[in-house]
Amino acid sequence: MAGPVRHQFHAVHFAPDEIEAAARLGLDWAEAVTHRCRALLEPDGERAHEHFRAAVRLHANSGRPWESARTALLYGERLRPKTVSHHLYRAFPKLNVTSRAQFAGLQPFSPTAREP
Repeated sequence: MAGPVRHQFHAVHFAPDEIEAAARLGLDWAEAVTHRCRALLEPDGERAHEHFRAAVRLHANSGRPWESARTALLYGERLRPKTVSHHLYRAFPKLNVTSRAQFAGLQPFSPTAREP
């Protein structure tokens, strides 16, 4: 494989194993990511919202602010604009950012996205 697709193989191949291992250890972040993925795949809007709400709740104490922000952003895409801003701004303190511009400039593994 060549180009950007060559990196997708690793993500697709190893992600299920990592999630399974984390879930067996009872880690909240793994269950939160599971709910996020279920929400994304759920055709029924109300059931999708239930999964997103569960993911947001589990991320609250998971210690993974980047995953929490990803969940909030994806959930926000399904909500009204006013609600999107509410969820997005709730993620800002966890990522040590104060504006949308600063949030947009974050890298997944930048010092501001890591735990203190």
